[in-house]
Amino acid sequence: MPNKALEGRLDDIRPCVGNNQGCIGRLFSGKPITCIHNPLIGREEELAVISPASQKKKVVVVGGGPAGLETARVAAIRGHEVVLFEKGRELGGQIRTMANAPGREEYISISDWLINQVKKLGVDIRLGVEATPQTVKQEKPDAVVVAAGSMPLPPSVSDIENIQLTYPEDVLMERVTVGDKVLIIDEDNHHKGPATAEFLTERGKEVEIVSSMFTIGEDIDLSTKPVVYQRLFTKGVTLSPNTTVKEVREEGVILTNIYSGEERVSEGVDTIIYAGLRKASDELYKALKGEVSELYLVGDAMAPRKTHDAILEGTRVARKI
Repeated sequence: MPNKALEGRLDDIRPCVGNNQGCIGRLFSGKPITCIHNPLIGREEELAVISPASQKKKVVVVGGGPAGLETARVAAIRGHEVVLFEKGRELGGQIRTMANAPGREEYISISDWLINQVKKLGVDIRLGVEATPQTVKQEKPDAVVVAAGSMPLPPSVSDIENIQLTYPEDVLMERVTVGDKVLIIDEDNHHKGPATAEFLTERGKEVEIVSSMFTIGEDIDLSTKPVVYQRLFTKGVTLSPNTTVKEVREEGVILTNIYSGEERVSEGVDTIIYAGLRKASDELYKALKGEVSELYLVGDAMAPRKTHDAILEGTRVARKI
């Protein structure tokens, strides 16, 4: 960092986004530190040096989220010709979505840094283009990396079709109109449920979060969880751990304590938001098997996880090509 500053390369310095889950959060748990968006931290022996490729290749990357951007960045540094397909009008993937949540505005710096880097490196970025087996093969690539992300799956709740069902991404990007009384099913166990609840309470909604885990946001690191809880309770969010949604009835949403089996009715719920299981978008990868000489799958398209996992996989694959 000091060297980059001395050379006037300030935009090459990764900004800390105050996420804590890789550094302070892991330290509190007695684990070696990492960084949410600098994959070499804690892995210096493996990743500190990016070696030039022995042979220049044309690399097609499908998906402009963190996994795809990091793959494109490192592949371009190594000397490859890189084409990046993104079906949306903006790069950034779910990072851009979560940066809309209260208190997480700095999160956008992760994608902003990656976007700036791939542009500086001359990556051929094609926005608003959905990659297909035909469009990918038309590029005559030597290697293809599918980083197409994931899609939400609906919850297993009886008669849920009788009520408005939506997902954190649609709420945070304001693609849907949400009712006045909202129930969030938190099976993500991280920031999505609490962040969406905060977002909605600031817009005057009455929000309850239910989770089958011991706590809401069970996987949020211990250095961050007290701050999250302070904001949720201050803003009037109801937290109901050890609770599942059984079914939707005419009289309301039936909630069940997973240990006692006791049921209660949440009346007047207009909207259920499911922060939970997701399905890998790996259809293109399967369609291209045997069709291109090198084919890789990274990030949520491999298995839905967190930002750090996506970026780490992206850098590792780019170093193989």
